Amino acid sequence: MSRGLSPSLLSKLSADNVDWCLLFKAEFDSGTVRMWTGLGEITYDGEIYLGGGNLLEWSGVGETMGTDAIGTTVTLSGIPSELLSIALQEDYQNRPAQVILAVLNEDGQIEDDVIDAFSGRMDVMSGTDSGQTSAITVSLESDMNVFQIVDPRWYSPASQEKLFPGDRGFQCVASLMTLNIRWGD
Repeated sequence: MSRGLSPSLLSKLSADNVDWCLLFKAEFDSGTVRMWTGLGEITYDGEIYLGGGNLLEWSGVGETMGTDAIGTTVTLSGIPSELLSIALQEDYQNRPAQVILAVLNEDGQIEDDVIDAFSGRMDVMSGTDSGQTSAITVSLESDMNVFQIVDPRWYSPASQEKLFPGDRGFQCVASLMTLNIRWGD
């Protein structure tokens, strides 16, 4: 599907041989983690991403016709076991995370056009430990989840009092329900 792609990027992706990569960015209290699916360091948007090579995996993302919030997962494997406990102790829930699809030019640098493949928030982080190395999987939830949150407020004096103590703006709402207003006799 080409929705949202510039003609330049669409032609690059349609070529016979395309060098592309994924960039992953997640914000924590201790700092922002930036990784990509290549080796070494690469710069995008003035920020340096560390190479994770084949150790960085993304489950991909789907799409529906409705407003369903579809999540995704990012896994980093092959990390030292001692980093697993540090990662799982970090405050991460509801922090921003992003997956970007980028095309590389002949010099191995990121082209100007990229695809924001997924933007959302971190939800659940889990880890597996095989003794020498570990893997961390982060579940990401779509920003569309905001539309599924139920707002528990009512147009009542009690609800208004909780939000704005001393406000009497909804004191007469109940009496308006049975009020008969005649227009233009």
